[in-house]
Amino acid sequence: NGQWMGIVMKTDPTVPGLCAYLRQHLARIGLRELGPGAELNIQQDDGLPGLRHAKGSYRPVRLVPKFTVAHGATQEREAA
Repeated sequence: NGQWMGIVMKTDPTVPGLCAYLRQHLARIGLRELGPGAELNIQQDDGLPGLRHAKGSYRPVRLVPKFTVAHGATQEREAA
């Protein structure tokens, strides 16, 4: 569907620039595989203010709604 996903991206915080490198590398792979206009969807912010701020700095083109699924019910949550 033109979307490349990074479900979980965890790095060693003692290695400067490693997280940025992984995001850039993932974006390059997505562009190569899906072509121009591909979207990179990187994990939700899990309600962590620092992660939400960092993800906002990537200048997203849109926010995808999040959902909580429980047996017999679906509830939409704030996009992040």
